[in-house]
Amino acid sequence: MLTAFDVLTDETKAFLRVEGRADIVDIEVLDGEQKLVLARQAKVRQQEYTWNQGELRRIFLRWADLENQSASFELVTDGRLGPTGHRFKDALQAATENRPEPLAEALGVAPDSATCQILKNARVVSEASSGEVLFATIEQQLSTILPSPITLEEARQSSTRAANALYRFLLERASHSDPSERLVSRSQIADVIGMHISDVPTHRWSEKERQKYIKAVTVLPFDDMLVQLGLLQSDTTPAALISTGRRSQDRQDELILSTAEFVSAPATILSGRTGSGKSTILQQLRRESASSGVAVVVASAEEYLENRLDLLVANSLFAVLGQPVTTRTATDLLRDPEVCLIIDGASELPPNLRKSLSAEISLLSGMRGQRTCKIGVVGRDFAALRGVIGNSAAPVTATVAPLSDKHKLNLALQSVRHDRGYEEEHTARLCIAKVNNVLGKDSENPLLFRMGLTLAVSGTEFSSRSEIYEHFVEGLCYRSNVPSSDILFTILGGVFSSLLDEQRRYCDEFRWNVALKEIIDQHSAILPQSTNSTSIDEDSRRIGIIRNVGHSRAVAAIHDSFADYLSALALHRGISRLPETLNVADEQRVLFSCELGDLNETWSARLAAQLPFTAAKAARYDHRAFERASYDEVSEIVAALTGSPEAPLTFYRDTRTNRTFYLKKSQTDTWLTDSSGLELLRQAGALQVEGGPLSVATTIWAWEIRSALPEKRGQEFYDDNDAQATASRLVKYYQDVEHEVNRLIAKIFPQHQASRLLQTIGTMRREIWVGEELRDGRFRDGRSVRTRRASTTEATVVSRPEIEQKGNEFGMSDWTLTSTSAILSKHESRAAAEKIEKALDRLAGDGWLRGRRAAPGWGR
Repeated sequence: MLTAFDVLTDETKAFLRVEGRADIVDIEVLDGEQKLVLARQAKVRQQEYTWNQGELRRIFLRWADLENQSASFELVTDGRLGPTGHRFKDALQAATENRPEPLAEALGVAPDSATCQILKNARVVSEASSGEVLFATIEQQLSTILPSPITLEEARQSSTRAANALYRFLLERASHSDPSERLVSRSQIADVIGMHISDVPTHRWSEKERQKYIKAVTVLPFDDMLVQLGLLQSDTTPAALISTGRRSQDRQDELILSTAEFVSAPATILSGRTGSGKSTILQQLRRESASSGVAVVVASAEEYLENRLDLLVANSLFAVLGQPVTTRTATDLLRDPEVCLIIDGASELPPNLRKSLSAEISLLSGMRGQRTCKIGVVGRDFAALRGVIGNSAAPVTATVAPLSDKHKLNLALQSVRHDRGYEEEHTARLCIAKVNNVLGKDSENPLLFRMGLTLAVSGTEFSSRSEIYEHFVEGLCYRSNVPSSDILFTILGGVFSSLLDEQRRYCDEFRWNVALKEIIDQHSAILPQSTNSTSIDEDSRRIGIIRNVGHSRAVAAIHDSFADYLSALALHRGISRLPETLNVADEQRVLFSCELGDLNETWSARLAAQLPFTAAKAARYDHRAFERASYDEVSEIVAALTGSPEAPLTFYRDTRTNRTFYLKKSQTDTWLTDSSGLELLRQAGALQVEGGPLSVATTIWAWEIRSALPEKRGQEFYDDNDAQATASRLVKYYQDVEHEVNRLIAKIFPQHQASRLLQTIGTMRREIWVGEELRDGRFRDGRSVRTRRASTTEATVVSRPEIEQKGNEFGMSDWTLTSTSAILSKHESRAAAEKIEKALDRLAGDGWLRGRRAAPGWGR
């Protein structure tokens, strides 16, 4: 039915055939000359079964045998792909990007074969949505083109009647044996839904529509209580190399990024921890941009369906305009260079949807010579966002500025006034101190701070992040007069755990109701007999812990961190278990679980092996004692983290002070408490270790990494009289840095850690502009240089005025202005080390690598 709608609203398509001429094809889309444009095969598969490479290979080889060189082919299935099925799907995607080698290997043919050429236009589409959701989608799309009704209820009834009529019509046509009787024209589809083909809108996005959207944004309600956050430009370029820009007062290594700069860049990444204010700042970006006449469309990734970026855009426009928008209009918008499309929550999509979204974005990026919109992706996981944006783009990367002391005081004064009816700065500052004391650096997180502040103002005691969430959700129940919060949150936790097992925190209404019932049935023995899915759903909506997202009505927690907390609560209470294979989507529920006291020897070993960077974060919650009995556990964890199972560990416990030291240079596996240990302590490099076994192991791991990275050192700088020679030196420098990064990572980190580090660092290649003239000799800093990420490292000599003029142009935020001395005075190995250190800060937490240094008096 969605295919029929696409044909109806696209003038380049003329016919639809249900049940194609070849038995490999279920749906054919043809142009005005009845030439095949698109073929689809739809396959249903039970949830417990998966697609493997062999099955997919047979289907796609049968399509290739038909030799439809120019037509596209899609296998659409509601079934899951197994590991080999995912590899085959990825190989098809690689072929569309002119990398046929993986597909050729999977098919057993040559990369330049006709089979690979035909399958460049083929793909697998995994459609996990229920039939109810898809039917609701076609109803919504039909409502965008049907004659305007008088009331919303009439609109709903009209689109439902049209969808039912279209369904019956297509079903009837599919029953004919004659292929010509299964052929349906655009005009026939229009007739079925009660329209004339001449009245069907096709192209609707225009300057007029853009201005209409901008005006609608400016009148959207905006919460004045929201903190006005800022953007900080982040990069793997060390701050010392950046010579211009507005620096953050709180973080001198990062530059303030304006709204205009962010939304004008061709590609952008905004990353940050959960609750850091990403969605809040997107509201600001959209509103401020509209005030400047720029259209910023913010889309929720939770509404994304595989290979339907147009539908996501249409739903996002509908949310602002308040009226249905066709996917054809959305397609036009994607080709409007005056629009910035930002997709919120992109890194939290399941892997298959991230790959699909990345493929669609790559297609847009490949059209840069044509008219295409600007693209931004937002989420928690920086490395995943890099993957979504793809290698063809050189994105501006940013984070949300942390909550400042001024912001905290303003929020505290507002909360005190709301609670007591008057402002009292002393009370406000006491509440801030309470939250800061419990959360530490996490108090810079706007969501956490406001939740903690609410509790502090009300006089509620709390001592950890998990207690803040516990009291907050209990408060939701209390204010809504909902009893049995333990039962409610335990069941919700079980549902969100099952979703997180699929690497998502949302689902459609049908799946939500099924999941509620399954959890209740599984634990009926310990639940009251009156517990049922309807009452749990009603209570959840009543207290506001869950919400429906956009027009798709996907069900999600009010904030994704609540899904993590509730799933951790289910783990803690034994309602659910962690999956056998952990992934990055599990990080926050794991950290919440550790905070709740679930961290043990088994969990530590699994984290070290599967989520090593999360293990570094979880170590702070390891409150177990590190004793001689823990030696084997620490040894196993260190072996998993470092990839060196044979490395000996020696510890010395000073019984007088009860301090424990790791003796780096000792070559024996032992635990010492006598004078021999003290003697080794004096001779060998030593590191004082604290905390439980996981904390000790990750501290040793961090020290081993620091020891392997080159120390800070510079090199003598000189600038060539010939600008072209300087340009060549810069090209070689960046190439050497890239080589050194790859060498160091391969040397220090196991493969699974190395790949994540490289993905976080991103492309190290640069487009370089070198100033033709030397700068003023008094500063001895050589020539002006401007750099930005690129697919290859190349340098061009330009005039200095041209560099400075370009720097002042609107939309140059992806360029860094620096100088030859700032770049070339730092040794390549140290520049490489800094890139790795910054990536580790992103993955394992700020400051983890630079944590505890060697014990005083005993060297490094």
